Amino acid sequence: MKKYIYIVVISLILPIVSLAQNRYWVANAAGNWNNTANWSTSSGGVGGASVPVAGNFVFFNANGLGNCTLDVAANFDGINTSNYTGVIDLNGFALNPNVGGTSFCIFGGGIFNDTPSSQTLSFTTSNYIRFSGANFNVPINIIAGRVAFNGGVFNSSVIVEDNGGSSTNGQGGCTFNADVKITNSGTSYFLMGQANSDIFNGNLELINTSSSRMRIAYASLGNEINGNIKLSNTGGGIWFGENGGVVDLASSKSVSIGVLGFDKNELRFKNFRQLGSTAQSLSLTGTAILRFESGTVFNGNVDFDAPRILLNGATFNGTSDFEKTGTSSDAGTGNNLFVGDCIVKNSGSGYLVLGSGNPDSFTNNLLLHNVGASTIYFAYNSLGNTVGGGLSIVQNPTGNAAVVISSLTSSLNVTGDISVVNKGNGNYQYIELGNKGSLTIGGDLDIQNGMTGTGNNFIVTVADEASSNVSVGGITTVSNGGSGSASRIYLGGDGDVVFNGDLKIDNNSTASGSEIHCNYRASSHNIYNENITVESYVANCDGIWFGNAGGSGVLAANKTVTVGANGYSDGYLYFRNFTQT
Repeated sequence: MKKYIYIVVISLILPIVSLAQNRYWVANAAGNWNNTANWSTSSGGVGGASVPVAGNFVFFNANGLGNCTLDVAANFDGINTSNYTGVIDLNGFALNPNVGGTSFCIFGGGIFNDTPSSQTLSFTTSNYIRFSGANFNVPINIIAGRVAFNGGVFNSSVIVEDNGGSSTNGQGGCTFNADVKITNSGTSYFLMGQANSDIFNGNLELINTSSSRMRIAYASLGNEINGNIKLSNTGGGIWFGENGGVVDLASSKSVSIGVLGFDKNELRFKNFRQLGSTAQSLSLTGTAILRFESGTVFNGNVDFDAPRILLNGATFNGTSDFEKTGTSSDAGTGNNLFVGDCIVKNSGSGYLVLGSGNPDSFTNNLLLHNVGASTIYFAYNSLGNTVGGGLSIVQNPTGNAAVVISSLTSSLNVTGDISVVNKGNGNYQYIELGNKGSLTIGGDLDIQNGMTGTGNNFIVTVADEASSNVSVGGITTVSNGGSGSASRIYLGGDGDVVFNGDLKIDNNSTASGSEIHCNYRASSHNIYNENITVESYVANCDGIWFGNAGGSGVLAANKTVTVGANGYSDGYLYFRNFTQT
């Protein structure tokens, strides 16, 4: 019987002890912190409770709306200011609402000031912190297991680190009027702007060392970053604009990489819009991915380097320079618009695809520069790709490499000229203009194959597969040089080529296999609507061949085939299935 009574007594006492830990601000007029008359053990209760100390949880609410001024250092464990509309003035004293380091804090209302501007709201907790409506005129420096930005105005600097293992979805609705630095160092994602927009009027620095990612402007419209952005990531990546979220970067502001670098996972821009035309430059390292998704607009000139690059529906209104440096392969889904001149460079050992499934549009000039040990695919399995200016292709690789234009079911229209330079030190390097799809060239076509470099196999093919067709509006000039195992050019491999301007062919290669083939295989049918000039003038050159493997060619009426100024002194000049109308 005694044991039973003892247990009941303990169970009744525990709630009383727990309630006794709470302290409520009940002053209805301005008062000092260190005054027992302003504190109660219940909401709206009678004053006279002890001033909060370690172990006490503090409430400021609508039942005590008087302003509170600290007149001593305040150290306690946990705070909730929901529905409080008064002012808490640090008055030069330290306010530590988590002296034990394990309590939660909810800053749901009130105004936090520090009259002499000498203090910072600084503390650490393993529990969660929720900002949901308070106004801060004092700097913040907080480390917590979970941090949620659900609302509030921050007029001084904010430094926050989330180091916990549980993800928290910040609802947004915050206005930051000074610089903000947020670090995610735990094992969970950090999210802002799930329901309402966040406004950053100062600089924003994001640091992610977590195994998960940071997610900014998630699902909410109207997010603004009116200062510069600095990004560091050694963890799970940083994403902007998921799930329909939209964020604007103010005019004259920039995005840059921080001191820790960005060496893994994704830097993703979706619905990220740059206002103004400030130049932007980003360089990622390691195995990091730089991804541009739909709704993203950069108005300034851009220079972006990364181990992996994915172009999936963005707009670049200035000049653009992209370099892929890594070992993994990437396939961009197209629907991109490049208004200024554009450079796409692959210096890595993984392939890079442009326009996989959807067409890309280049308003001006495009340079494809392949210097690594893999392939650039352009206009890959998509109809309607366009280049409004000229297309330059330069291949100078360190290993086996290729540039392939118009693959699978695809089409590309180039308004200007196409220039092709195939050189370098790889063992096998080829360029295909019209792999399986169609290619229309409004201007001239100039091909220089194997002219410099120590590589063994230089191959350029125009209209490679039987399904391919290429049309050249201007003059076509072809020069074949180099030595080594092979240096060959195919003007119509299995596909068809229409030459609407003069065709000038110069073969000066000494490679073991150095032919230039026109309308090569049986499925290739070329049309030559203007004059053809041929030259082959170095020893051991294999010459120029028309229809060698069964293809056919038609020379328009009143047009001629002549030998050029350098003469034709070596190799075959071979005609098969060639008809002059």
